[in-house]
Amino acid sequence: MTAGARVYSLSDGWIFAEAAHDLSSDLAGRTQAEALAWCADKKILAAPVQTCKALADRHRDHPTATVKFVASTSDGWTTECFAPTWFAFDGETLPRGKAATRIGADGPAILAELGYSSGDVTRLIAGGAVGRTEWAKG
Repeated sequence: MTAGARVYSLSDGWIFAEAAHDLSSDLAGRTQAEALAWCADKKILAAPVQTCKALADRHRDHPTATVKFVASTSDGWTTECFAPTWFAFDGETLPRGKAATRIGADGPAILAELGYSSGDVTRLIAGGAVGRTEWAKG
């Protein structure tokens, strides 16, 4: 990336533009659509920047040869991962990892590895000293 060829923040998203100079002042206050149109008018190569969520929303039910998302569930927690379908060995894409465990679900196993007995762990959980944080539930 350079001063001009980089990602630009807009009023409703981001674009990547490949310009000879910094476009920040030229794109200030513009929407993504306005910025892309402005760049096209100036013959500047530009493309919208998408979040992984936006890609997943678009390709979840309609995967393409290069964009595929795979969901797996464990302990009531669903993990959705980007599957790089263009990267394969002997024609097979790489397997996806297991679903993530719920936040804090492996606390008892970690405490056991640290030497706490199952009785100690049970008391810590019952007393509220150990438990699922679930901070992501907000």
